[in-house]
Amino acid sequence: MVTTDVGVLDKVMAILALFDDRTDSLDPTTAARATGMSTPTAYRLMKAMAAQGLLVPSGRGYGLGLRLLHLGHLAAQRLDIVAVARPHMVRLREECNETVELQVREGHSRVPVHLEASTRTVRAAAQVGVPLPVHKGASARPILAWLPEDRALALARASAAEAGDELDEGELLERLATIRRQGYDIGYGERDVETGAGAAPIFDRSGEVVALLVASGTRTRFKDAAHRRQVADGLRRTAAAITEDLGGSAPR
Repeated sequence: MVTTDVGVLDKVMAILALFDDRTDSLDPTTAARATGMSTPTAYRLMKAMAAQGLLVPSGRGYGLGLRLLHLGHLAAQRLDIVAVARPHMVRLREECNETVELQVREGHSRVPVHLEASTRTVRAAAQVGVPLPVHKGASARPILAWLPEDRALALARASAAEAGDELDEGELLERLATIRRQGYDIGYGERDVETGAGAAPIFDRSGEVVALLVASGTRTRFKDAAHRRQVADGLRRTAAAITEDLGGSAPR
């Protein structure tokens, strides 16, 4: 097993690894003996893991918790989305030659999970795995637009507070309504004065936004009306195709 300099995490992972070859419950004494930690330490950790949903009490010990099932489902779902989306993303990148990203929401942030980089000498791109705000920028707002108003505002407030930004809630709600009508958002110079970007939502089977399809480039290119239209049409069409391939549908 991989070890890190975070001892508590290593101990938690060591306990979880013990379930690889067992179908019955695991008690703290057995866990302590198998991992080399003390029984009181194993007891405290397993109790805390149960409180977080990673384990569940079972007889005199613990079994795997439903939180792990939920996290595993999310991970598998994201892998499925990347596999389905990638061919469409490559085609869109070839059409507009801007960097195309797939982003998902994590709390009050959005996180790029895959990108197809533009071949232009000057290009824009986020970093895979690095969180971005949800309250600012045309590439962010579609992830909020189909949420209930109170939920969208709560996420935007938390995102703005973390960034130290002021949030005009009335303006945001008006923009979200526009995004729902047109099916995408596009602009330039909002989050970064030198770049432009747009995004369209990808929906799952329940009609919820499961990911964003984002195209980003330089402000100069996005200020060109013809290029903006090409990117916007491509985003909307491509996001709809990915949604269809996932078996999803946009809410009516």
